[in-house]
Amino acid sequence: KYNNIRADRKKKKKKVTKPHMLLTRNVLSSLNNIGKTSICNKNNLFNFNKISNGTGLINNKNIDSRIFSTPSYSSSFSSSLLVEPKKNSYQYKNKYKSAMLGAGGLITGSYLYSKYNNIRAEEEENEENEENEEDPFDPNTWQDFILDQVIHVNHDTRVFRFKLDENQSINLPICSCIVAGYKGSDGKMVVRPYTPTSSNLTTGSFDLVIKKYDDGKMSSHIHNLSVGDSLSLKGPYPNFKYEINMKKKIGMIAGGSGITPMLQLINYIFENLEDETEIYLIFANVTEYDILFKGYFDLLAKKYPSRFKIFYTVDKPSPNWEEGVGYVSKEMITNNLPGPDDDCMILVCGNNSMINFIAGKKDNYEQGELNGLLKDLGYTKDMVYKF
Repeated sequence: KYNNIRADRKKKKKKVTKPHMLLTRNVLSSLNNIGKTSICNKNNLFNFNKISNGTGLINNKNIDSRIFSTPSYSSSFSSSLLVEPKKNSYQYKNKYKSAMLGAGGLITGSYLYSKYNNIRAEEEENEENEENEEDPFDPNTWQDFILDQVIHVNHDTRVFRFKLDENQSINLPICSCIVAGYKGSDGKMVVRPYTPTSSNLTTGSFDLVIKKYDDGKMSSHIHNLSVGDSLSLKGPYPNFKYEINMKKKIGMIAGGSGITPMLQLINYIFENLEDETEIYLIFANVTEYDILFKGYFDLLAKKYPSRFKIFYTVDKPSPNWEEGVGYVSKEMITNNLPGPDDDCMILVCGNNSMINFIAGKKDNYEQGELNGLLKDLGYTKDMVYKF
């Protein structure tokens, strides 16, 4: 019993409640430090074999071995307390030895019982602390969060890591966003929604992956922040309501930084052992150097070949590019996503022109009617969600 409690305690203490811990922040941070190169830059595309030797991330000392491994906890009873006496010896020859063994067993049992109670008391205290822990965000109030680290991803994209309390997590509903805001020079509030890519299992900080646009006020403001500066945020605001195994297959079409809500959902699905959902992703970008987290997605595809499939397409390919070329097409959707079916869902996220072309225009914050490529291919409105 003692060993079982100890194992449970270790699970809780390490927050390994869900074995497949695909923690984006650990992957990003670690990959960024390997060879002091970015995950993907013009001169050095991500090379899976370079960092993992084909065996996953656990060979690198900078990366948590739990990312792609399943921890197992064994428990056993002490065999030293199990004594098999010889015939008649227990009654006649070893009275004093048996008495000593009985006393030793009693003392050991008393110690274990005391230890058991201490562990139970500590667990109850931890549970009470977790219940009393406040969520970091409020949908009705702007709160300032301090920038702790900036991680280079590629020429126009950075990961901005913001501080939380040591044992605090973002604790967001899956597929939800938060809103960043600041006062412009005219005194008006500039706001922009972003999807954190950190898992709810991550404590002490959270990540925003932000691409800088030349005409983007908010993205430029955030890219100009220095470590120690603060950013005003509020939320969360739920989008697509996901439930474990709600659909057998989920197809995703993402363009550029529209990958962030997809990444949040992908991590959530693979963190849950009970979730058996299959994921099919089409990821569109201008060039191959613009592809965010390519190394990470390639690792997922290698780790879960039957459950995670990804197809890349770029508008301006290099001479050595071997995957899709051009905008997302009917042929790409037909070949790489699940077909129209009641047990599938298609999620779309990108700029407005991309969403309009693939799934039809959104009506402000409403989904609007389904049009575009997906309607032409036979999907219905209830099979598609537009972020």
